[in-house]
Amino acid sequence: MTARLNDPQGEAASTLLTEALQLLGRKNLSEGELRARLRVQFHGGSGTAGADNVQKKAWSGGEPEDFSAALDAVIERLQDWGYLNDRRLCDALVAKMSGNAAHGPAWIRQKLRSRMIPDELVQIALSGADAGDGQTETALSLVRRKFGQGGTVDRARMARFLSGRGFSAGTVGKVLARFGEECHDNQQFEDE
Repeated sequence: MTARLNDPQGEAASTLLTEALQLLGRKNLSEGELRARLRVQFHGGSGTAGADNVQKKAWSGGEPEDFSAALDAVIERLQDWGYLNDRRLCDALVAKMSGNAAHGPAWIRQKLRSRMIPDELVQIALSGADAGDGQTETALSLVRRKFGQGGTVDRARMARFLSGRGFSAGTVGKVLARFGEECHDNQQFEDE
């Protein structure tokens, strides 16, 4: 960290670091989320959901430029210590969201973006999840759980369900075709 204890900004930067550590202790945050929350806490304004009930802390380190410099130094220190790592967070979130097999890559991508994870990291993490039979199998499993094996099933309803869960149109088409083949013998599949 560039601020030193004998520097007038040193105590303010130390307070900023302490607050950042407390935030990270409560929840894994991306760099963007941490920056936004610290800005809200020390300068007010809107940056995160629920920011209205955050008690604003006084920034005693001088001008807003000093705050930005101290914030950059704190972020750098946290990254050096390994407490703040967007790539690791992104990989963990993708594994968690993919593991429950309830959503497709588009839904996961949107959730990662809402966590302020950079797009290039999102693309890398989801590169293998966007295509292949794995997504088709996941979507087919979801359809079987939701609609079961018996009864009449509406194709449009099934397509809306899968689209809402973040599956691509290609995956939806494959699932409808496979599910249609499975149900064709029993005459359980409607075209409308």
